[in-house]
Amino acid sequence: MSIRRSFIFLLLPFIVNNICGQEINEKDFERYTITEGISHNYISAVTQDPTCYIWTTTAAGLNRFNGNHFVQFHSNNDSLSPASEETAGMNWLDKYQLAIYTSGVHIVNTQTGETKNIFIPYHDKQ
Repeated sequence: MSIRRSFIFLLLPFIVNNICGQEINEKDFERYTITEGISHNYISAVTQDPTCYIWTTTAAGLNRFNGNHFVQFHSNNDSLSPASEETAGMNWLDKYQLAIYTSGVHIVNTQTGETKNIFIPYHDKQ
């Protein structure tokens, strides 16, 4: 081993020892609960759309947050509302199509606001 490699090898523990991550302080975060307008305190998923809205799925519906207040989307008799209040998560289908998992799949176009439900029937209920 060359002298240069030996020197680097010996200094490496001292260099790595002085590296530290960013400190996280609870005071740097804002806490949102049902008091601030979210539909439930249990959140199953969080994502952000291209227009910077934050979408959350909770045990009591879908929520959209614009940085100041929440808009809640609840299940009702309308065929375009989420099929169930209890949401299990969500996933992006493309840039603007957000799929929310309920008792089916609720799809929201975050650009236009259009919604639709997809129900997958299963023949052998177990």
